[in-house]
Amino acid sequence: MSTRNDAVLAALEALWTRMIQLDPRRCKSFLHRGHLRASRSQLLEALEDFNAAHQLKPRNTNALFERALVYRQLQRVEESREDLEAI
Repeated sequence: MSTRNDAVLAALEALWTRMIQLDPRRCKSFLHRGHLRASRSQLLEALEDFNAAHQLKPRNTNALFERALVYRQLQRVEESREDLEAI
């Protein structure tokens, strides 16, 4: 990834972080930041965001699906399977 792309992605992450600070109960902000972090291979940070989104809205299937993908990348297959089965 180019330096310019890295800078853009870092700015987007900062924007989502600010959105979360302004409204920490907005599930969608955690989902967006988590997806961005996962795309940058920041898997543990992405997992934290998807966990937060899931806590805010336990029935949100997007949070479960995205978290399952991260679990899979982390080789946590059983947890991934459990999230997928819960959808």
